[in-house]
Amino acid sequence: MVAQTPGKRAKLYCDVNCRNRAAYARKHGVEPVPLPGPERPASSLADVVRRQLEQAGRLETIPGQLALELAQRLVSSGTTASSLAQLSKELRALVAEALAGTKPREGDALDEFTQRLQQKAASA
Repeated sequence: MVAQTPGKRAKLYCDVNCRNRAAYARKHGVEPVPLPGPERPASSLADVVRRQLEQAGRLETIPGQLALELAQRLVSSGTTASSLAQLSKELRALVAEALAGTKPREGDALDEFTQRLQQKAASA
């Protein structure tokens, strides 16, 4: 459905081709085949945010619920490309706020090595 211009009747189809395809489908009893959408990964952003907040025990907080809702809106098909950057920035801030004060995960050898390299570089 195309956005309505003020003062004009709402369009049902984006152009003449769409209207003709729909009329043909109705006339011949054919179900229109939807175009394939982008493949969604096995775990979406909302699932990752939910898991991260559950592990920290912060899912039932206000910032946690806001972050989860925002993550679900980010992966919804109605999100425009122009709003993705703003929404993702806000999501990062909400997740950081929700996870503030929690114990960070245990680091592995690579994390420790990276931390030592950063300390050496800072002291040099």
